[in-house]
Amino acid sequence: MKMKLFTVPNIITCFNLIAGCMSIICAFNYNFLWSFLFILIGAGFDFFDGLTARILKSYSDIGKELDSLVDMVSFGMAPAFSLFCFAGYYNIFPGNWSYIMFLIPVFSALRLAKFNIDTRQTEEFIGLATPANAIFFGSLTYLASTSSYRVINYAAYNYIIISILVVLFCILMVSEIKMFSFKFKNTAIRGNLIRYIFVIFTVGMALLLDFAAIPVVIMVYIATSIAKNLADRR
Repeated sequence: MKMKLFTVPNIITCFNLIAGCMSIICAFNYNFLWSFLFILIGAGFDFFDGLTARILKSYSDIGKELDSLVDMVSFGMAPAFSLFCFAGYYNIFPGNWSYIMFLIPVFSALRLAKFNIDTRQTEEFIGLATPANAIFFGSLTYLASTSSYRVINYAAYNYIIISILVVLFCILMVSEIKMFSFKFKNTAIRGNLIRYIFVIFTVGMALLLDFAAIPVVIMVYIATSIAKNLADRR
C-alpha cells in the first residue's frame, strides 16, 4: 500500500519536530529563552498543521501518528530537559531529586496515546493538552532565569514547589477534566463566549505582564476549566 509521507500538513509537523530538537539543544546550552521560544514555535507549527489539514482536507492515519510522535519530543521531552538543565545549572534539587522532571515525558506519552483513541475530544480536550503543559514549564524556566519576577523566582527555585507542580500537571494531563479548546467553528458569540472572554483576558495580561503572563494565563485556564466542569455537573 502506497502512503503519502510528504504532504503539506506532515511537512509542517516535521518543522514542529525540528523546533522541539532545537529547544532541547538550547536547554543543554543553558539558553532558557530560546529553549522556551522553540517550544512556542513548535506549538505554532502544531496549530497550523491541523489547520492546514482541515483546509486541504488532507487527513491520514500516518499524519495522526506522526503528530503524536512529534508532540512527544516538542511537548514531552523539551520541557523536561529545560527544567532538568535549569535545576542543574542553579543547583536547586538535592541529590538525584531532579529526575522527577522526567515524569513529564512519561505522562505526556500517556496523554498522547489516550488522545489518539479517545473519540470524545473533537471539540474540547479531556485533560490538559501537552502543548499547554510544555509552554507553562518552558516559560517558568525562562522567567526564573531572568530573576525579574519575585513570585516566579520563589516557586522555580524551591524544589518542593517545582516537584508539586510537576506531579500536579502530570495528573491533569491524564485526568478526565474537560478543558475548553480555542477552536472557533464560527465567529458567533453564542457557543464561543468563554473563548472570546479568555482571548481578551490573555491579550490584556500579555500587555500588562509580558512573558510573565504565560504561566498566569495557563493557571487561570486550568482553574476556569475546573470551575466549568463543576458548574456543568450541578
